[in-house]
Amino acid sequence: MIALFFAILLLLGIIHITLYYRQNRRLKRLNYIESFSTNITFGEKLSGYSYGMAITNIWNDFYRHIKGKNRSVTIKHALILFIILISGLVINNQYIRMSIEIFLPMLAVITLYGLYLRSKKATRLEFEEGFAEALNIINGSVSAGNSLLHAIEQCGQKIEGIVGDEFKIVSQRLEIGEDVERVFMDSYQRLFYREYFFFIIAVLINMKGGGEVKEVISRLSKLISNARIMYRKKYAKTAEPRASIKILVMIPIGFFFFLKFLSPENFDILLNDPTGRMILYYCIASELFGLFCVWSMMNKI
Repeated sequence: MIALFFAILLLLGIIHITLYYRQNRRLKRLNYIESFSTNITFGEKLSGYSYGMAITNIWNDFYRHIKGKNRSVTIKHALILFIILISGLVINNQYIRMSIEIFLPMLAVITLYGLYLRSKKATRLEFEEGFAEALNIINGSVSAGNSLLHAIEQCGQKIEGIVGDEFKIVSQRLEIGEDVERVFMDSYQRLFYREYFFFIIAVLINMKGGGEVKEVISRLSKLISNARIMYRKKYAKTAEPRASIKILVMIPIGFFFFLKFLSPENFDILLNDPTGRMILYYCIASELFGLFCVWSMMNKI
């Protein structure tokens, strides 16, 4: 009962922190609008990049992916976190018996990080698909003699997802006469990808001094297409090792739960004896460390 009450308090605390940061974000937007008269260019903002700015970008990226693009994603992540915490409490009381003050924060951090990686991967795939389509539309529109701003407006109308929504926001802000560098700088903070940065640089150069933006966009489109093909090849070639890793991870976990019925006296030693608990914690730590090393090597391929 105490563990359930603690889990509810933890969930309420997470919701309160989320609302608090949302309110601060709104206040920052108001301050940003009030400071519109300051002429800070795109290059000046990039030159002022520091470690504090890097930490802020990491936190904003983490918060953006955990929150999701709509409220349903936020609720989904909160429910997943709540269910995993409750399940973890039950498993901890029955099997692991680790201190709740250590176990719950560690489980919450691991769960949030897993949700962040999952959301980031899905957002990255959605961006690559939408951005490749956007580059094709822009390339065709510019080749037909239309302006670059008109091509961006067409992308906002024809493309769905985060890329289409972002181009729609950019188009609307440019139509009302906002500063071009400021608009694209804010857009880059929402789509923090290298390919999108190259696109922004090409657009700014074209708007300021002209140039063959068609060739740059064509090369960028080919680069993204080749990167997607390489990713799919890597994913196909590493399918068997990844499946083997998952099976090897599940074997000791299944054996641990099966040990309770196969040999209750040994299972009791692992949970209640101090030496047995040290062995259990060592096995868990070594399993996680080995999984981290192997997964890191897989991602470097």
